[in-house]
Formats: sequence, structure tokens, C-alpha cells
Amino acid sequence: MAYYIMGKKITYNVEPGEHKLMVVAENADFMAANLVAGKTYYSVAKVRYGALTARFSLFPIRQNEFDGEEFKKWDAKTELVDTQKKSEA
Repeated sequence: MAYYIMGKKITYNVEPGEHKLMVVAENADFMAANLVAGKTYYSVAKVRYGALTARFSLFPIRQNEFDGEEFKKWDAKTELVDTQKKSEA
């Protein structure tokens, strides 16, 4: 899995199978994923503006988006960073 965070991206290695992924801010959002061995999956945490605060939601990057120019430009502009122990907790 690769996640993008405000110009940053992190990798998260998981075993194949069913997983529930989560993003937490003022809210929490979940995304179910059934992952196959040997593949790389991408998701993005997008900002949704609420009445009082911004909220985040997780969205998968679909194959047709991955192959598009917009994703390629976006991917090139992000920096891969190490996952911190605090974020893993």
C-alpha cells in the first residue's frame, strides 16, 4: 500500500487478504481492502470540508486513475518518507 500525505507518501507492507484501513483526524474513516500477493495498491486520504472542520476520507486509486497523466504527475511530486513508530501505533 502507498499512502499520500500532503506531498508525502509512505509505504505500508501487509500480508495478502482482507484488511480494514483507517485515517484519523477530527474524524475517522475506514476503507476495506482485499489485497492480493505480489501487487502494489495505492490509496489517498482526501480532505472533505465539513461545517466546522476539515475531515479526511480514504479512497483507492483505481487502475484507470493509476494509468492517467494526473496520477503520474501527482506521484512524481510526492516524496517517499519513512513510517514513524508513532504512526504505526
